[in-house]
Amino acid sequence: IVTYHSAGAGTEVGGLTDDGNYYVNVQADGTVKLYNTEAEAVSDTNAIALTAGTGNQSFTTASTLTSTISWQRA
Repeated sequence: IVTYHSAGAGTEVGGLTDDGNYYVNVQADGTVKLYNTEAEAVSDTNAIALTAGTGNQSFTTASTLTSTISWQRA
């Protein structure tokens, strides 16, 4: 599970909600898809359709992990 964070300046990534939790499915090519439920992630169905946001965005992982993924789109 990852939690999405929008830094406030700019617009959120379409399809995601600030502080929303999402399930991740890593695809064979190394890309990831996000889902609203664990069942959808496991079955690779109903992936969230994402559209570009602006400004700083990040994901944090569940508290048992310590990774943070951040990016900024110009």
